[in-house]
Amino acid sequence: MTTSNILQYESKIWATADLLRGCGIKESEWPSYMMPFFALVMIESRLLRMLDEYKAEIGEEEWAEIDKEDQIELIRDKGQGYNTYIFEKNQTLKDICKNDKSFNIDFEAYLHGFDSETKDLLGVDATDGEKFLDIKGVITKLNAKKVLLGYTKEWSGIDLKPFNNSDITTLEEHIKRRWADISAETAGEQYTPDDVIGLIAEIIASKIEESDRLLKIYDCTCGGGNLLFGVEDRINEKFNRFTQTYGQDWNDALY
Repeated sequence: MTTSNILQYESKIWATADLLRGCGIKESEWPSYMMPFFALVMIESRLLRMLDEYKAEIGEEEWAEIDKEDQIELIRDKGQGYNTYIFEKNQTLKDICKNDKSFNIDFEAYLHGFDSETKDLLGVDATDGEKFLDIKGVITKLNAKKVLLGYTKEWSGIDLKPFNNSDITTLEEHIKRRWADISAETAGEQYTPDDVIGLIAEIIASKIEESDRLLKIYDCTCGGGNLLFGVEDRINEKFNRFTQTYGQDWNDALY
């Protein structure tokens, strides 16, 4: 997949705001409603892609012969995130949206099925004083307007699994630039050009060596994570190493 391919999703993602407009949510508030769900589909796609890559590495037949509990332990040991619905029940956000009668219960369980770091990132249990990706608060507001299921369905139809982390964060960069036009809160953000990311990623990858140790990658001013994931993708292209990314941004939230 190429960057041009993934940018075709920009209009589809932006179209989710039509439902927000329809229920009277102000344009200036759209980013706060869209960002948590965009993060959600990005995270899910990354977990699904990680699982497919792991199966390919081990072999589909060999993977199928591994006990379910051992599969779960192997996935957890990778340290790249977890969700009980995805890995234990083989259900995605799109699957959950198919049953409108049990949706609210299933969606809440799905969100609480993430690992603790991901739940903190999304704001699954955010308190009133927390502002970073408050998906809990957004869900409450959408429920009150009776559009939560419809809104979640719109996002669940956006399949980012075929794209790598760098491609996805390039898409995020384009979306956030549009958010910046309507929100003073994001107007001051800066974006790293793709060619600069490529150069930095190549320089860093040239300093890495093969090893069976977990490689941790940290960016103290990661913004949308485009540089952070660009470096990770380049390292993964050159080496067979487990990697874990950390970034600091938006109200000093760590993810």
